[in-house]
Amino acid sequence: MLHEDRLYPYHLQRVQGLKPEDLPRRVRFCQWCLEQCIRHLQFLWKLLFTDEAKFTRDGIFNFHNVHIWAHANPHPIREARHQTTFTINVWAGIVGDRLIGPVRLPERLTGPTYRKFLERLNRDILPDVLDDVPLQLRVGMWFMQDGAPSHFSRIARQT
Repeated sequence: MLHEDRLYPYHLQRVQGLKPEDLPRRVRFCQWCLEQCIRHLQFLWKLLFTDEAKFTRDGIFNFHNVHIWAHANPHPIREARHQTTFTINVWAGIVGDRLIGPVRLPERLTGPTYRKFLERLNRDILPDVLDDVPLQLRVGMWFMQDGAPSHFSRIARQT
């Protein structure tokens, strides 16, 4: 019946929740970025895009996309929510065509721990990684991050 009515199954997509006030900010940023690209042809190559992610023992598993094909029900299982768990929090960046990291972060990222990470990044990590990046790209490089609370904390912005 569904096919006769030309209906097809679609999956929901998870997207970032946005507030009404986010649209004008995003438009302003895009306009600014376009202006920079016009003024400086290599502007996008000078952006160091960064983000962090937390990985756990359970990983990511989408039950909706997993199927076990068999003649009889094999009663498949997937263990989850183990009594002993682990997590690892990692940071990575991309500048031009180069990957920076991944770098291990503290398990819980706060303003003070993020500031310590930024100091370590500037002192120990970026100089080595950017050593073979041409000086003209390193001069005036922009450090791009999202608005996570630890990134926007007063102590981290003072770095």
